[in-house]
Amino acid sequence: MMHRVKILVTLPQSIVGGADVRSINIFQALRMIGYDVSPLIFPYKAKPYFVNYLKRSDLLLKSVLNNYLNSYRKVIIIATYPQLLYHILDLKKVSPSKIVVLWQPGGNDFCCPLHTEVCPHSLLNSSYGCVYSTTYFLTKCVPHMLRLKRFSIYHSLIWPNLRHKAFKYVDGFLASRSIYIKGLRYVGYEKCHYVGFGIDTEMFRPRSKDEAVKILSSLSKHVLWGNLDNLLKSVKENNDIVIGFVGSADPWWKNLKTLILAFKKFLHHESMNYRTWLFIVGGSTDELLTILNAAPESVRKSIVILRRVNYEKVPYIYNFIDVFVNPSLLDSLEFNTFEALASGDVVLVSNRGSIDDLRHYYGLDILSFEPHPDSLATLLKTVLLDLENFKKMALIKCERIREYIGLKALAFRLKSVLDKYVE
Repeated sequence: MMHRVKILVTLPQSIVGGADVRSINIFQALRMIGYDVSPLIFPYKAKPYFVNYLKRSDLLLKSVLNNYLNSYRKVIIIATYPQLLYHILDLKKVSPSKIVVLWQPGGNDFCCPLHTEVCPHSLLNSSYGCVYSTTYFLTKCVPHMLRLKRFSIYHSLIWPNLRHKAFKYVDGFLASRSIYIKGLRYVGYEKCHYVGFGIDTEMFRPRSKDEAVKILSSLSKHVLWGNLDNLLKSVKENNDIVIGFVGSADPWWKNLKTLILAFKKFLHHESMNYRTWLFIVGGSTDELLTILNAAPESVRKSIVILRRVNYEKVPYIYNFIDVFVNPSLLDSLEFNTFEALASGDVVLVSNRGSIDDLRHYYGLDILSFEPHPDSLATLLKTVLLDLENFKKMALIKCERIREYIGLKALAFRLKSVLDKYVE
């Protein structure tokens, strides 16, 4: 007897970034409420566009899908990696009535040929850079790529082609942010469903700083800048204040330069009764060294930076931070913003992207700033002068946000979408 429906979720071999977390949380959420769900593993570190890799991926997917198609009336695949999505869409043609493909992209996956860069032609407070037409691409995007010397076959030919294929053959689009729906509708794609974010609230939750210090003391091998032992000791003994960021420090759009310059301005103008540190942890942090070397000694000695750490240690970094800052130029409603909120941090974010979703979908106001040093430095001053009060408000927000972003809440939002494709 053939089973009813099988759900497959693309998963990475190991956790590297936000896309990996998004995939794993979707998988765990669906399994939590009893769906018949299995992983579709994506070899993340492989070179996705080498011919041999493409052949191996197709053979692997064909084998896996054929097994499920022989046993299930319908297979629903939730794809989160573009590189794997396009292979899946090729295989869907073999049995279009039995395979449903839903895509949850991240970043600029669906609209900007520069992918992870800030497009100067996008409306930063409403949508990502969108390729409205061939004329738009040729007159706006290509000159931009040439100026940045990032013109390549991938950016100019492969990526627009793959995006077009996704628009044509994907059955539905799962949006984590309203900005994605707006961006897709600019190019005429209407099969959009808002499912929002899901966070493992058992991992990301309030904890004591002492508990966090014990875990962070094992991370000295990840230090890129500063003295981690001094930071941990000073915080534990003197109750120093830690301003922090967790995530990619990609210089193109994460805008960590603004955070460092704002911290410099804040230290220069403000004298507090306690020491203030800046603590940054994540990928691409080497890109920050030029900025740090140009800073005064008084600033440099108050900054500690770690390269990417194992994912299981990340929750404790949020517990160590007092004030989390996301200065993104493109979209400050990212996984790290939700993880910080769920951990009880005071959260400050740039006013870019989908940040209004917090108010619209979750009824939650959040402190925001223009993504430049003066605006952030002013907000830091306001917060740190009344930090205890802001911490109390952060814990109230923490309780509220956890209700909406827990994995079970994500699962029920996903269920409302999946039900439309089951019959």
